[in-house]
Amino acid sequence: MAGVGRQSSNGEPSVLEYQLGGGKVYLADLAADGLPKTYRKVGNTPEFTVTVNTESYEHSSTQDGAPAQDLSVIIDSGGSIGFSLENFSAENLALFLLGEASDYVNPGIAGMSGAVIVADGDIEDAGYYQIRTTTGLAVFGITSTNAIVIETTNLTPVPLVVTQDYTLDANSGIIHLVADSAIVATAIAAGEGLTCDLTADASATLVDLVTMLSDIEKDVALLFEGINAADNNKRTYYHFHKISLAANGDANLISAEAGTLPMTGQVEANDAFSERVDVFTPVTQV
Repeated sequence: MAGVGRQSSNGEPSVLEYQLGGGKVYLADLAADGLPKTYRKVGNTPEFTVTVNTESYEHSSTQDGAPAQDLSVIIDSGGSIGFSLENFSAENLALFLLGEASDYVNPGIAGMSGAVIVADGDIEDAGYYQIRTTTGLAVFGITSTNAIVIETTNLTPVPLVVTQDYTLDANSGIIHLVADSAIVATAIAAGEGLTCDLTADASATLVDLVTMLSDIEKDVALLFEGINAADNNKRTYYHFHKISLAANGDANLISAEAGTLPMTGQVEANDAFSERVDVFTPVTQV
């Protein structure tokens, strides 16, 4: 009798069972009961692999002279997956960096006054400095509405003039002091620093914050939707009920080719399911 999903009516293997295609990867955090929460599509994954590992006990008999294996028993088994992410979203970066993604409260929205961006005695000619709040929060995406004033910490503060004494990269919030600026030279000689006033702008850039090594336990449910071009794009669904994720190599941030975030994961048991992995194949859309 033909097996479930078999393409040939006579029970013979079919070329439609060849695997040629791609797929989509979805990840979900696990609830307390082990069931997946909301799935998130991670974007393009140029490769996705599954590995099955086994450990065997092997015994040899010497009853007839030279040792000859007479027993092999699998005593342990496990599985792992590997895939690469091409979408450098905040959530995907957090996966790779074993960190967390969250909304960053850009100080450019609320503005600030008198924030020390260079401490007294630390100014250097032609130096680069990040505009920050007094507590160290970086400012990004400074707009034309964010009127900015950079001045020295002299008892009578002296304002720096843009282009004459410094230039501003509004996107990064970094200023570059102009070499041989008279005002900067005077401030350096007097051991002064620099402060910044920034008016508020509700339209200032919204920024995501990704931390690193702040969440090293990355247990998720993973759903892989395999799409087989050899079989009219029929789908196969791999439900990995619990995967422990980790980075698996380098993320090349400077490259002539599209960068990737290589990931690996160990297949683990999930008490909410009887099996570690369920595969549904092939699924045809009606």
